[in-house]
Amino acid sequence: MSSKEVKTALKSARDAIRNKEYKEALKHCKTVLKQEKNNYNAWVFIGVAAAELEQPDQAQGAYKKAAELEPDQLLAWQGLASLYEKCNHINAKDDLPGVYQKLLDLYESVDKQKWCDVCKKLVDLYYQEKKHVELLTAFENALCLSDKIPSEDHQVLYKHFIQCLSKFPHETARLKKACEGMINVYPTVQYPLEVLCLHLIESGSLTDEGEQYCCRLVEMDPQSGAGLIGLGIKALQDKKYEDAVRYLTEALKNIDNLGVSGGRLHQKNLCLRLKAEALIKLSDYESSEEAIRTLDQVSDANNIPGLLVLKGLAYLNKGSLDEASKAAKLDTYMGKVFCYLGHYYKDVVGDKNRARGCYRKAFELDDTDAESGAAAVDLSVELEEMQAHEAFKMAQSLDPSYLMCWIGQTEGAIGYAYWVCTTLQDKSSRDTELYRYHILQMNAVPAAHVVLSKYVERIQNYAPAFTMLGYLNEHLQLKKEAANAYQSSIGEYDKAIQAFKSTPLEDLEDIIGFALALFMKGVYKESSKAYERALAIVELEQDKAHILTALAIAEYKQGKMDVAKTLLFKCSILKEPTVESLQALCALGLAMQDATLSKAALNELVKHSKQNSDYQRSLLTSAIYALQGRSVAVQRQASRAVHSNPADPALWSLLSRVVAQYTQRNAKKALLYTAVNQLAMGSNSAEDEKNTALKTIQKAALLSPVKDKGFYENYNQSLERWSLSQAVTGLIDTGRISEAEALCTKSLKSNPDQPAVVLLLRQVQCKPLLESRKPLPDAVLEELQKTVMSNSTSVPAWQVLVNNAKTHGDARALELNQKLSSQ
Repeated sequence: MSSKEVKTALKSARDAIRNKEYKEALKHCKTVLKQEKNNYNAWVFIGVAAAELEQPDQAQGAYKKAAELEPDQLLAWQGLASLYEKCNHINAKDDLPGVYQKLLDLYESVDKQKWCDVCKKLVDLYYQEKKHVELLTAFENALCLSDKIPSEDHQVLYKHFIQCLSKFPHETARLKKACEGMINVYPTVQYPLEVLCLHLIESGSLTDEGEQYCCRLVEMDPQSGAGLIGLGIKALQDKKYEDAVRYLTEALKNIDNLGVSGGRLHQKNLCLRLKAEALIKLSDYESSEEAIRTLDQVSDANNIPGLLVLKGLAYLNKGSLDEASKAAKLDTYMGKVFCYLGHYYKDVVGDKNRARGCYRKAFELDDTDAESGAAAVDLSVELEEMQAHEAFKMAQSLDPSYLMCWIGQTEGAIGYAYWVCTTLQDKSSRDTELYRYHILQMNAVPAAHVVLSKYVERIQNYAPAFTMLGYLNEHLQLKKEAANAYQSSIGEYDKAIQAFKSTPLEDLEDIIGFALALFMKGVYKESSKAYERALAIVELEQDKAHILTALAIAEYKQGKMDVAKTLLFKCSILKEPTVESLQALCALGLAMQDATLSKAALNELVKHSKQNSDYQRSLLTSAIYALQGRSVAVQRQASRAVHSNPADPALWSLLSRVVAQYTQRNAKKALLYTAVNQLAMGSNSAEDEKNTALKTIQKAALLSPVKDKGFYENYNQSLERWSLSQAVTGLIDTGRISEAEALCTKSLKSNPDQPAVVLLLRQVQCKPLLESRKPLPDAVLEELQKTVMSNSTSVPAWQVLVNNAKTHGDARALELNQKLSSQ
């Protein structure tokens, strides 16, 4: 069958389909397929004919075959879509979304109207199938790629999208974005503003931005119920109670004009409740009377505990304590009423004990009630039933501004620092939500560190403050500052020892405090005796473990290694040995050069420590390997730790030390690379003079001296030039040309005799001119050529001229410069 005959057969098939002779069309197509089995049109015609003959399986197979042969042709995909839409084919629900998606891809650049039609079909399909994610994505695509924006069709589509979003409570962010998008495109249309305002009303909280939307809606329609209620809520939030009453009263007059809400009764009840709250806040007798009348208008108010509580608060404002108490008894889980009762007992009756009880109850019922919590803390401290540091357990949960006010006071600073330090020491709590909130999210450690630093500036004779500051510095990895703080506290231990001696030491805490003071003073023998006394009366196993560890350290300080070892062994066989005791046992093994003991202690430490410190574990493991003489293992251990946690600077520091110390053949190279990093970070001008690049290079010289003493000085200069070049290149690449030029100029001021830097400066200055593709001025070109000739062995120098010639089509100059640069 010739090509001409194939075309004739296909034409016959097309004519047969037009004449509705579908069986005849199938015959012609099968004739074509005998000759050309991959003929696209033949398969499409079979699909059309089979569909009309109500043979959906054959039609589907033919369309799919055609789509496989020519996936970017429309006919087969259109046929599949039509087939699935008309019949209840078994694969229709599963395959149709994919077919529509393919049609969208094909229509996108050729037919916007058909693209929109298919997109609407896809939206309807997803809605029927309740495929929410796909539905919303299809809506967004349809909106973005609509042919006419703005237009009536696009506006209707936007409205349907917002209606769809409003049915999904978890899509609030998307709803807000869609409403704002429609407002931007159709600024005179009320619908998106009404939806947005009602959404904000239901959330119960309005931001300044939300207030602007409500104002805009009221400007469009002064009788808009949604807009007026929103403004009332915002005024209530801002404690502008008279404004709130005015807006909500106006809203109640226009309650039928709620636009899209449809929930007239719900909105009316909400408006009445909010108005009553605002009236109660005004506190005067008349407002309280009106609040009671307002609440009586709420449907079924007598069966809603929250509304009865509001009514009780209104009675409380009138001085009717019995009615208020009834409300509290009616709903013992309504924290707000207890807060108001607290105000009443404190300000009216003057009974601070009962007031404090009400505030505590309110805070227990609602731990976000900062007002009640703060009042409870204040009264507890005032009544001397709560120490300041204990009050922070409650205060930390409250408004941060209230907390900062507390810790700004002298007693508050010490109390807060004590609370933070004791919380940090309780390592068992670090996996709890409370720890993550109170310490981490509230940034308690930096806050305590700041206030304690200010405290010791003013009061320099209080040893516990310096001790706590030292502990906080340790936690923040400020080792030097920690040592200074601890050193500052030593002078006060004599007073502490005398104070302990002047009182009968009967409580465990007092005995331990006495022992610690003796230890810090350096009186280790007496300290050991005090710890032994504490050991005789201790009850809790965890306390016993801590005392045994402290006693072992005191014995170690006296040179009694075996006694310390025995004590730490006792500690390790307890049911729950402490991390500190196992660390001490491992360290003792290292001090005694007993690798077996250290290894065993480290294994136990890893088992019992829930939050292993990568640095401490790596340090101990590396020390054990070093004790065993396994130098390569030392380096590998530090390297593994860095790979596991590359963001920990302490691990990098450890790695640099072990490479220099235990891998002698690489030590010089390691130190020189360290110098490169120091220069790149600008540490050559660092405040710490012990940690400059030059010092590091000198260490390398000591490890591997060379005969040429000027080698390292030259190396340092080369590193500085390289670092400058890298810094300038980075600035150029990020478009910060002026900063790059300033950096080069600054370097030349300190040392003008730097041809490479001069070249770098000329490159920076010429870059904007080269990028503009305009010829360089003769004066600039001449200056650039002079600079290049002074750096005639520099490939980058010649590349500058090559780029200039290439940019401006100077073939002769380009050839010459390329030859010179290659030489």
